[in-house]
Amino acid sequence: MEIENQRLAGVLPAISTVPAMMFEAARVRRIDGKEVPDYPQSFNLLADAEKYVADTPVSNDGTRPWIRNATSSRISGSFLMVGGKWLQSEPQGVFKRVPGEVRRTMCCPKTSRHESDVVGCGSTNIVEDPSDPGTFDCLDCGIFFSQEAAEYVEQGKLREGKPSPRFGARGLHNINLGGGSTPLLIKLYGPNDDVLATLTEEKGECIDPGYVDFFLGPNCRPAKYQRYLVEKLPDGTVGVLHDQPQALARDFAAWVAFLDRWISRHEGTPFRGVLL
Repeated sequence: MEIENQRLAGVLPAISTVPAMMFEAARVRRIDGKEVPDYPQSFNLLADAEKYVADTPVSNDGTRPWIRNATSSRISGSFLMVGGKWLQSEPQGVFKRVPGEVRRTMCCPKTSRHESDVVGCGSTNIVEDPSDPGTFDCLDCGIFFSQEAAEYVEQGKLREGKPSPRFGARGLHNINLGGGSTPLLIKLYGPNDDVLATLTEEKGECIDPGYVDFFLGPNCRPAKYQRYLVEKLPDGTVGVLHDQPQALARDFAAWVAFLDRWISRHEGTPFRGVLL
């Protein structure tokens, strides 16, 4: 308490004098043909604000969806997006965006987060269920999914994910690097943005059924399953490339060499031997 009183009195410096970056975003929804404006929401990241308004309709007055820098001292000039269009520049030049730049658009999920998830086709031809806001219907494959389960594609380019820092120039894009409940997902693209191969991790047979008792005693343990690194080709061919992905992930040099060989095989070039 004494330290806090000294800080308030100006004897001690404040912990931080740099304000946290905050963004506000507002959108409208149409329910039964009527426009319903949502109360503006706050976000710590610009990407989250953009995700919130992505693929939402433009309001009748042309102002929503909008995104603004909430830490700006001026209302005018703080807006980054108005009416779904990115402004060309901001006063401080921090968030420069140009109309027609790559934008993320919601799509039908084509990968599962959990075993019970329904997997769709990845189409952007989706509509929100007017009777259940936040639930979407894919008009191509017919599944229903929540906004949390939705995935996003970047309009304006044909490649998913982000270029690999080490192999991006050779067409390797990381969509998900695994960890937790989300499986590894990497795609290798050709020069014409066609997918040459997909690398993912899948669960195999049970190697330990685990044990649980009524009292949740010390002998309880979860079930264990064999994991595999699996390659999927555009023609539907599926093959196991490695049966110890966790051990491979712990050895960085072996992981890099594995990716180099995998890329080289699809490039039709010899193994390059990447420098670490």
